[in-house]
Amino acid sequence: YPLYLAGTLLGFFYLLVKNRLMPAEYMPLSEIGLQLTTGMFFIPLVSDAYHTIFPLNPASWSLFFELIVNIAYVAVFVVLSRRVLTGIVFVSLILLVAASVFAGTLDFGMTGKTIVSGLPRVTFSFFLGVLLCRSMTNWQGSLGFLRRGLWVEGAILLTLAVFAFAPAGGARVVYDLAAIAIVFPIMVATGAVAPTAPLLSGFYGWLGRISYPIYIIHTPMLMIIAGAGKAFSIDPFAHHPWFGIVMAVSVVVIADIATRVYDEPVRRFLQRQMQRARAVA
Repeated sequence: YPLYLAGTLLGFFYLLVKNRLMPAEYMPLSEIGLQLTTGMFFIPLVSDAYHTIFPLNPASWSLFFELIVNIAYVAVFVVLSRRVLTGIVFVSLILLVAASVFAGTLDFGMTGKTIVSGLPRVTFSFFLGVLLCRSMTNWQGSLGFLRRGLWVEGAILLTLAVFAFAPAGGARVVYDLAAIAIVFPIMVATGAVAPTAPLLSGFYGWLGRISYPIYIIHTPMLMIIAGAGKAFSIDPFAHHPWFGIVMAVSVVVIADIATRVYDEPVRRFLQRQMQRARAVA
């Protein structure tokens, strides 16, 4: 939550500065306050007036669904046999396919109009992950060949290729569904079994460490940079690919600094406070 709050506050300060620099696009403070309050408490704004259910930090939409599915997981944990998990995964996949065919895309869940479609999207991926985790013990023997070779690196390259060579048009939905239902689960299983090269293990650990910070601050950062360019009559998107490269490097650096200086120290502090409270209780 500390980094989530920081990302939301970045969006909040962006709107305040935008009001100052671009009075023609002035947003009432009451509206900014509403977006801040709902964002801090993970309350989605489903009105058509908003381009996303969390305007201050659009990436928050997926965290909202992750909270829902985690709560659901706890609620039904005692009845989640492997057969039940398989049924949930199958039904959610059918619903996901239906939603993607209806929408013509898998890019849904982040707006008020598509929020319902986000449920099978998160349900399929979450419970498939749980099913894979519970099944790994049975597969260890048959997947032993993954313990030799550069399978992790191969999985990374294949994942990059999936994104790099994605088709356009109507074939994109089928392509994305195949990637989500077949390719990516195989990549996850490979990463769970295959060892990492000793020289790269530290690098992979660092990537995992900053992956969430990158995700949760990249949209506010993009809003701030694009807004600054607009305020000074500069279109940053007209300077691709350099804008994208600078943006990516900036987000990685800021994410790393935020993790070391803010997120991890704050979470350690909160953990100590919780431990003290439990000791007193």
